[in-house]
Amino acid sequence: IERDRDGCDRIRANAAAHHAPVQVVHGPAPQSLADLPQPDAVFVGGGGQASVVAATARRPQRIVVALATVERVAPTIDALADYDTDTVLLQAQRLQPLGAGHRLVPMNPVFLVSGVLR
Repeated sequence: IERDRDGCDRIRANAAAHHAPVQVVHGPAPQSLADLPQPDAVFVGGGGQASVVAATARRPQRIVVALATVERVAPTIDALADYDTDTVLLQAQRLQPLGAGHRLVPMNPVFLVSGVLR
């Protein structure tokens, strides 16, 4: 589910490039979940805690949630109470010229909380 039409196009292109069977639905989360079939796996990349709770209510075998703030990690883990969870912090930097050399410019870190249904 993606609320932005351009975002839907990017998801479809990425899935096609990797031969991944992905159904993309244009609409708001979590309201758009109601008319969808039971998912095998869910990735929540936005929509707040309501989207996480709605996704877990569908009980997919696997769920992954991307979070930009540390304050959302604990409530997300709590919402995944029926899942075995693992949490990682991903950090990346871009190489940027600086004088005769280069420096690393940090990007915003992202927490990934993943869960497998028990």
